[in-house]
Amino acid sequence: GKHSMGSGAATHGEGYCANTRASRQQIRAEGAALFQEREKQEMQRDLNRLVYFVRSKLRARKEKSGESKGTSHADPVDAPDLGAFFRRVMLFGCLHHSKSPDHDDKLDPTQIYSSLANELRNNFGMREWEQSQCDKIRRKKAARAKKQGDGDNVSGRTDYAVKTFLKQSIKVRGDHDMKACIRWGNVFDDPLPSQTAKVSKVEKEKKELQRRGFAGASITKKLRKAKLLTKKPLKLELCSGHGDWVAAQAKAEEKTAHWAALELRHDRVHSIFSKAVFEGLSNLCVLSGNASRVLGQHFFAKSVAHIFVNFPEPPHFSGNAAAEDKNHLLQPAFFREMHRVLENDGKLTIFSDNGPYCRSLCECLSQLTHDDNPRELLFHSIPIAATDGKHDAARWKASEDQPSIERFGEDQYEGGMGSIELHFGVPGKGCGHTVYASSYFDRFWEHGQHTDRFFLHLRKNKI
Repeated sequence: GKHSMGSGAATHGEGYCANTRASRQQIRAEGAALFQEREKQEMQRDLNRLVYFVRSKLRARKEKSGESKGTSHADPVDAPDLGAFFRRVMLFGCLHHSKSPDHDDKLDPTQIYSSLANELRNNFGMREWEQSQCDKIRRKKAARAKKQGDGDNVSGRTDYAVKTFLKQSIKVRGDHDMKACIRWGNVFDDPLPSQTAKVSKVEKEKKELQRRGFAGASITKKLRKAKLLTKKPLKLELCSGHGDWVAAQAKAEEKTAHWAALELRHDRVHSIFSKAVFEGLSNLCVLSGNASRVLGQHFFAKSVAHIFVNFPEPPHFSGNAAAEDKNHLLQPAFFREMHRVLENDGKLTIFSDNGPYCRSLCECLSQLTHDDNPRELLFHSIPIAATDGKHDAARWKASEDQPSIERFGEDQYEGGMGSIELHFGVPGKGCGHTVYASSYFDRFWEHGQHTDRFFLHLRKNKI
């Protein structure tokens, strides 16, 4: 009898293990199939973007010259000025050699600009474009020399204007703590008329400066000094992924704001770059590198108006909420770094599909105080208008028992302070999401029933 019971238990255990293995295999197979399907759809999206770009160029070419002049679909498409886009790509990862994010690399000021330019040559195809520009220079010099009787054996430059532009856009400073910080006013040279100046007055003064021999950045500098121009706000998305969201925002705010996309992986950085080229986004700068290092070593204090973090990666995957991940980005030290680079009254918006993770961020932020004043939090929540705090029922389904707002921390400290609020739903225009644009990960999880959305909308608390 005992033998029979033992055999039965063993048989039952083996059957349970077999069912568990089969279930896991099925889950893996379904996940792999879902991933492959999403990859196919993403490839189709990229192809559609390329087709649209070529067709738009052909249409513009036909409208410009007219079919009667012999224009046909077989004519070559006018290529975009890649140099203008290369100048707005800074691959800072090549400057950070240590594996530990906590370690500050010693930057060699003599190698910074060459390293950034070489990274573009080796990984973004800038070498071919650079060579074509050098060939143009050689031809012009040769023609001029031949006309003057100096011969036509003229050598051209091998290090073109991108390196020079990087020297203008990145300022190296510090003796012991060397940093190479971005001068955004040189990266984007298209400021707005100030609120007190009329556009007609700005144009009149600009023409006068041109008549007097000023040009380019010199004119901008003069107009700024006369308080006729003001800089556009700089908005930064961290961990931009494939760049769908940031490209859509930059396109919607092409005349009113500058944007920067920061991403670690090279393939995704190249995807953002291609979107900027195909969409003609002159107000988007692409940055590569570890976010904590890039903000710490390459951003001036109070240089960013609004920071966005969409679908940040949670610190644990094992199901153990207490599991520790030292490479987790949104930690107290990084929140302090974001606080440093934000302008006074600068904003921070975090958007996620992970409720428990968002609650842990709220708990963290509700305890982060100023070093100089422990009674003041680094950030406080911004009141949300009804149109910005509600979920879109047609897009996301809300749980009936899910509150629209959760508050963390004390409502009042002695001396006055607010709490951190977690909102349920999708952030709107008032939170900086000017247009709706789904990201690669957003589309992936939407298919997998991860439809709950949460966000934090915060303002820098200045002392």
